[in-house]
Amino acid sequence: FRLDGNGRTTQQSEGGTKQVSSAGVLDASSFIDYSTQTTRLELKTAKGADGGGHDDSWIDELLMDSEVADSALMPRTFWVPAEGFSPRCSMEQMALDIFKYHTRNIPKDKIRLDKAGAEWWIQLRPSPKGGRYSVLEQEEKEKANQDDPKHKDLGDHGADLSKEGISFHWDKDEDLRLLLGGDTYIHPHISTVTYLTDVGAPTLAINYRIHPLNGEWMHPNDCGEGPAAAFLSWPASLKHLSFDGRYLHAAPPSLDVRTKRETTNADAPIDAKVARQKERRKRRATFLVNVWLYFHPMNVDLFPESMLDKMSGHSASAASSSGQEQVGLSFVHEIPDSASEIKVDPEAPSQTTQNHLWPMGDCGSGETIAIQLPVKETLQKEADFGGNIRVLWKDSSSGLKLEKQKPLGPAWKRARTDG
Repeated sequence: FRLDGNGRTTQQSEGGTKQVSSAGVLDASSFIDYSTQTTRLELKTAKGADGGGHDDSWIDELLMDSEVADSALMPRTFWVPAEGFSPRCSMEQMALDIFKYHTRNIPKDKIRLDKAGAEWWIQLRPSPKGGRYSVLEQEEKEKANQDDPKHKDLGDHGADLSKEGISFHWDKDEDLRLLLGGDTYIHPHISTVTYLTDVGAPTLAINYRIHPLNGEWMHPNDCGEGPAAAFLSWPASLKHLSFDGRYLHAAPPSLDVRTKRETTNADAPIDAKVARQKERRKRRATFLVNVWLYFHPMNVDLFPESMLDKMSGHSASAASSSGQEQVGLSFVHEIPDSASEIKVDPEAPSQTTQNHLWPMGDCGSGETIAIQLPVKETLQKEADFGGNIRVLWKDSSSGLKLEKQKPLGPAWKRARTDG
């Protein structure tokens, strides 16, 4: 792999970093929108987009697919090539649609088509029985020293960050990182989150980076990113979030501050199928896609052929499921959603801000992130309808801190965090 001056994978001339014509070296960075933003999607079939009035049964099918893809017996992530591949199920089609949307302005001669593609996976919180996190929870606790007093000092943040949300992490080629000793971070160009349900913790993306070759944290002011800033996106069904693949992010459950909704007819009798559907819709379900342009992450392969008949939109599954067509995603609203902008002053009265402290990852490294954010009542104004907030710190050195404490043992190296 080759990296440009911004720590992104690229394809460059043998003599340096200069971009050249399509006859030689390629670089797509100038054609990509790396800004953190959200937009709303519509489901589509071969007949076209559904006009925003999608049948709930489509979402139910995707939520069933999610349980298959998130099984602890399955690979962690899957691959869809950028070219020469026909999606075999709905989720592969969705991943390819997301890749094509984010690369729509890039000339083909600026992409390494033999390497480019979409890495996709599913996150379900709370994890269902048989789900990845549910099955591996105890093992991960032991590896991460979750019972260590360090985590108790963090209150419920340390114990519940991965159980109900997603721990802080950077997207990267994890197998390559481990192969090279733990400090090599090769990121996708774009990271994305597509929410399938409208419940659960918001995604928090921060323009904090990590050095790709030595694993040291890089403050935004020190790497050309400008002042430290964060973006909060609360889940809403078929809402799509995208951000720079080099950014630190998480889904802290303590920021799920939306007003609890009342359930009507809670005691009304329902059959088992409807009960399962309702249970799936109460989970935080996200469809994650990373956009890679010049690099295929190690050991990330196509969804297993042997499991395709369990997925919607696959011809072999039509007889055993609802028989619906393959579903994809339509980006009908290219104008990004609005985001409320809030400036946080560390010296402001304490009743306007709240301090948060979370551990980094699940590896017992002793690394923590401390953030000063608006109080719950301010966040609720956007959270209640799946909105967004962009946070700017007047003094980012005091409003946001990443700290390293003494490593706790051999497990301290940052473990892979699903996100």
